[in-house]
Amino acid sequence: MARIVPPLTESIMTHPHLRTVSRFAGPVSRFAGSAAFLFASTLVSTPVLPSDSGQAFAEPFLGAAAGNLTAGPAEDVAAAKGFLQANDTIAWIGSGFTERMQQSNWIDLVLTVADPSLKFRNIGWSGDTVFGDARGVFGGREDGFKRLLGDLDKAKATAAIVCYGENECREGAAGLDAFEKGYRKLLQQLADRKLRIALILPRRFEESAVPNAKYWNEQLHAYNTATRRIAVELKLPVIDLEKFHADKKLTTDGIYWTPDGYRLVGMEMAQQLGLSIPDSWRRQFEETPNAATLANYRDLIRQKNEWFFHYHRPQNETYLFLFRKHEQGNNAAELEEITPEIAALEDRIREALSTR
Repeated sequence: MARIVPPLTESIMTHPHLRTVSRFAGPVSRFAGSAAFLFASTLVSTPVLPSDSGQAFAEPFLGAAAGNLTAGPAEDVAAAKGFLQANDTIAWIGSGFTERMQQSNWIDLVLTVADPSLKFRNIGWSGDTVFGDARGVFGGREDGFKRLLGDLDKAKATAAIVCYGENECREGAAGLDAFEKGYRKLLQQLADRKLRIALILPRRFEESAVPNAKYWNEQLHAYNTATRRIAVELKLPVIDLEKFHADKKLTTDGIYWTPDGYRLVGMEMAQQLGLSIPDSWRRQFEETPNAATLANYRDLIRQKNEWFFHYHRPQNETYLFLFRKHEQGNNAAELEEITPEIAALEDRIREALSTR
């Protein structure tokens, strides 16, 4: 029987497991979420059909391998309070949840209000994994991981907040050991760069929107337990979102977060990070989130994030860096002209917040 996946996106069309189905690709969105990868990455030889239903999950198909998860217990992890320091540049690293922060920019706004000295660089990539699978472009997993580290280096971060597990949990018990090893390898690379690191435990899939949510949440819990264990061993703080507002609908389809969802989770992150939101701001976030003034602040952040997006993921990178760089590779140097634009927008953001 054919399995159904959502229209493929730019981020996942380069995944080596999906090249045979790229003819089904629908309209491309650079901020597309991870749902298509979540489902399609498990394909072996089953025919694939496109779907516009928005449902990224179907019946469990991992068989016996998924039935006996062996993540084991994890001790209590360190809280993230006090993790961020003044003047930090934070790299957001992850897949769809992380990349799509840039659509509403609520999280960046909430945390910047709490500490205007903070700067953020979003290198999230929809459909990504701890292995860098979605970033391989025309290459494979090794190329994707190398690209992930290259994106990180461009961020020039002092700290990293990392969120993985939503995509990888689709492999069930069979993929758990590889996930742990891959996560440890990635975290070692971050540590080698002298970054302070915090880990996010992804939120459970919404039962009202995701078919077989109970089953998939069992898989996610096992992977979150593995992440907890890693955090304990490496003494890394954790931002725990697994059960955040479990009774609320914060997504459009169980996976893609709404702007309201990002607003609420931004306030939750601030609390777990020990950041204090001024009362006047908190009231506005809670009572009048759609106010034009807040929209203006978020738009400044959007502009800054968009500039950084083009800096580390230029649309014409095939010509700048890859197999057609002999045609226009000399233009790659112009990317550095973007960095002053980013700095100028960050100054405008701080100025706007200080004169409120």
